[in-house]
Amino acid sequence: MNVIERIDSLFLCSGGCAYDGELLEPVSMLEHALQTAQLAEWDDADESLVAAAFLHDIGRLLPTPPGSDRVDDVHELRAVAFLSEAFGPGLSNPSDCTCRQALSGGP
Repeated sequence: MNVIERIDSLFLCSGGCAYDGELLEPVSMLEHALQTAQLAEWDDADESLVAAAFLHDIGRLLPTPPGSDRVDDVHELRAVAFLSEAFGPGLSNPSDCTCRQALSGGP
């Protein structure tokens, strides 16, 4: 299974679960991902940043290692490992490129 199929499978299996952000938002994981991607599009972000916005919490959908305590304080690390296998740094670590450009107001 390629990474796109794996992402699709993760959202099909777990995307309907409630998003448990700091504010316990009344949206699913998939809705949250779509909202953040839409906001990036509305802000004229490039494609890699839109994709990064969509996938920014993908680590929450990945299986946790055996023996973990279910407190999710490392989902970002699981996501980087998962996404780095198939995508470049613009997606797996956008703070190194387009995010920094967007925050600084230019390239």
